Amino acid sequence: MNKDNSMTAAMFWKSYTIKVAIANIALAWKSVPETALNGVWYNLWPEVAHDFKGFDEGKDVKDIQKLVKEVRGDSGFQEIQEEHVNELLISMEDPLTSEVVLGMVKKHEEEEEATDKVPNNEGADNS
Repeated sequence: MNKDNSMTAAMFWKSYTIKVAIANIALAWKSVPETALNGVWYNLWPEVAHDFKGFDEGKDVKDIQKLVKEVRGDSGFQEIQEEHVNELLISMEDPLTSEVVLGMVKKHEEEEEATDKVPNNEGADNS
């Protein structure tokens, strides 16, 4: 009606079709930000909600490329094999529970204790 001042409300509603309604609904959905949808879904089904906003094609991709170049030159990363990465990714599929974290801490503490208990024979009198 804003485009045609001579159009009345009755004329507008007579020309308003299902096709126009669907187009308006599609346009409205496109205007809903992803963060709003994630906020709603987080309360209903947290596993499907995420806060990833995508990559900034300029800065983020350049930062990633720079990091890859730095990592490629690090000798510690030369030993990593694809199977190790796949194992890590598979292990991360399950949610991290407090029991798992406590088990990891206990295992780490036991390993440290075992390392501390290894006898150090340096300087011992072997006569």
